[in-house]
Order: sequence, then structure tokens, then C-alpha cells
Amino acid sequence: MTPAILVSSLLILLVTTDGGIGEETSTRTSSGGTVTPVTTTDTPLLSDNDIEISCASTEIKVRIKSPHPDFNGMIYPQGLSKNSSCLTEYYHTDSEWIEYKIPLRSCNTMKINEGSNEEFYNTIVLEPHPKLVTGQGHGFHVRCKYKHNINVQMNIYKDGEELKTEHVKIGDPLKLNISFEHPTKLPFVVTNCKVRDGLGWTEETLVNADGCPVDPEIMGSFVYDKTGNSASVEFLAHKFPYSPSVYYTCSVRVCKNCHPPICNGKVNLRKRRDANVDDGDQPATIEVYNVLWVNEANEQAEADILKEKEDNGEVLCFNQRDFALAIAFSGLFLMIAVIILIFVLCLRRRNSAKSSSESNSSIYSGGYTNTAYSHSS
Repeated sequence: MTPAILVSSLLILLVTTDGGIGEETSTRTSSGGTVTPVTTTDTPLLSDNDIEISCASTEIKVRIKSPHPDFNGMIYPQGLSKNSSCLTEYYHTDSEWIEYKIPLRSCNTMKINEGSNEEFYNTIVLEPHPKLVTGQGHGFHVRCKYKHNINVQMNIYKDGEELKTEHVKIGDPLKLNISFEHPTKLPFVVTNCKVRDGLGWTEETLVNADGCPVDPEIMGSFVYDKTGNSASVEFLAHKFPYSPSVYYTCSVRVCKNCHPPICNGKVNLRKRRDANVDDGDQPATIEVYNVLWVNEANEQAEADILKEKEDNGEVLCFNQRDFALAIAFSGLFLMIAVIILIFVLCLRRRNSAKSSSESNSSIYSGGYTNTAYSHSS
């Protein structure tokens, strides 16, 4: 499937050293002729002319104006600073522009289905050092929209609601649904379903070429709707150990002689029964895919607790600079309080010692009579 380019947009998140964040949104047509700002900050760190974006059929191309001549740094998708296949390093780049390509189906690029359109988005980070992650990087939230040229798509649901930007955790019950937007006149069968990591390193087959599950404990057999317009399968959320994003792809074979498989393990019994049937039908194969962001169970629990506390006003967020100043002033105040306390204790001790000395040196000056020399007359 080669989607026709509809609109591309770029949301720039500018991260400053003091923790402040500004936003600037630009809308660009596929021809790349103009940039129209939607919202801007009071003091933008990057202008519209500093960034260019173009949406290709398999990748998003980003051009960023070099911060300075002889640039040394790196660009990587957020969360993948350790992955060499998605990270690009730049050494002594004397070009005016820095170019970076984001694949649509890996490197944590996510997708949202919007009717007949689909939107791809990712967050990339420009670091001014080729090896170190610093606090001086700029973040760019990149989006591209494409127009569907076919009417079949894959959607993933949780608790009956379609997942768009929500994260799930390992073990969550999900439902993968493949459906035609408009009724199809021919039957279809779902085959060759695979799951890949977000780095392009490995993949696992879930449904084989006959349309039967490879490991029913991971993903079972598709259930085909009686109307013949959709097929779905329920499964538990899973992920690869080193990547939170998982990509699902399936082939949809449409033909006159295509029928839902009757699976006995990995074997399609219907295929044997229909082996002698040949009506010259040439099947059309369409590839559909979707992507999920899956967290570890404990990560999701911590995120849910934090979000609940934020909603209840139990979590206070401070600017990094203000927080540092507050800590410094608190430390200074505590030090002054300790000094005053020591001074007061020393003063009290001195006064106590003086009072004790005066009490021990007192002299009795009353009358005195020596009876040894007294005589009675």
C-alpha cells in the first residue's frame, strides 16, 4: 500500500536549560511551499525557516538548520538514545542543514487511524553532543498525515474502545480487528500476521500463510464476521524485553475462492479440501498494520498512581530553577537558624556560669562572739 500524502505538520517542543518548554506549530502542504504558524511562543528559539519536513511513503524526512558551523551532535527518537539503528551521529558537519529520516514502521513511530486518513507521529531529540545526553537538547514532535487509497484497515481495541494514543500494559486483554470500510464483494482471509519490535531488530510470526495461529497462547485464530467485512482476534498485550513499541502486520488476501480457514493447530484443513478447486482466481493481497506502546506492569501502575495523585492535586510540580533556588534558600535559612541556636545556648551557659560563681563566693558579715574569752562577773 502506498498512501497518498495529504498534510504534514510539525509541533516543535523547545526544551530550554532552565526546564521551560515552548510550543510552535507549523502546517505545511505536501509541496513544501509555505509554512503557516498556528501558535508561537513569546520568544521562540527556532523560527519557521529553521525546520523543514516532508512526508514520504515509507519515512518522514526532517531538515533542521545547523545550530552553528562545524556541528557535532546526534539525533534520535525519544527513548532510543542507546539504539544505533535509530540514532544518527554528526561529526564536524559544516553543512547549513542537518538531515534526519524517521521510518514509519519502526523507531517508535506511532500511528492513528482517522477515518480515511492515517497519522504518523514521533518525537525526536537534537543533542549538541555526539555521545552525551545533555539538558541542552531540542525536542521536535513530528507528524505526517496520509490518505488511504484502499478501504481496509487494522484497529486495536481495549474494553470495546479503539486505542489511539493510549498506552497499555503487559497482559491487558486486547482485540485486533481487520475490517473493510465499504462492503467487499469478494471473501477474504487474513494471513502472515507478524509482530516486530520498534527497532527493526527482530520479528515473530503470529499467524502463518494458511491463516492459522503459530502459537495460540500468544494469538489465537481469527473470527470472521458473518457479513464477510471484518475479522478479529483477542489476545493479551505483549512486548519485546528491550522495546516498548510493537508493530503488527497482516496480509489480507481477497479472492473469489478465499474462505476462512479451519485450523487444526497450524494446519488449515479447508486448504486440503479445496486443493482441487481452481477457477483461475488471482488473489489480491493487501498489507495492513498498526502499532502499540506497551509498558511493563509495574511501570504502568506507577504511572497510573502518579496520574491519580496529579488529578487529586497531591503532586506539586516545580520548575527546576525555582526548585533549586528554594532548596538553596531553605539550606541558608536552616544554617542561620543553627548559628542563632548555638549563640543562644552559649549565652545561656555563660550567664549560668556567672551566676554560680557569685553564689559560691558570698561572705557572712554578721556579729561574732568568741566564748573562749568571755567572763562572767
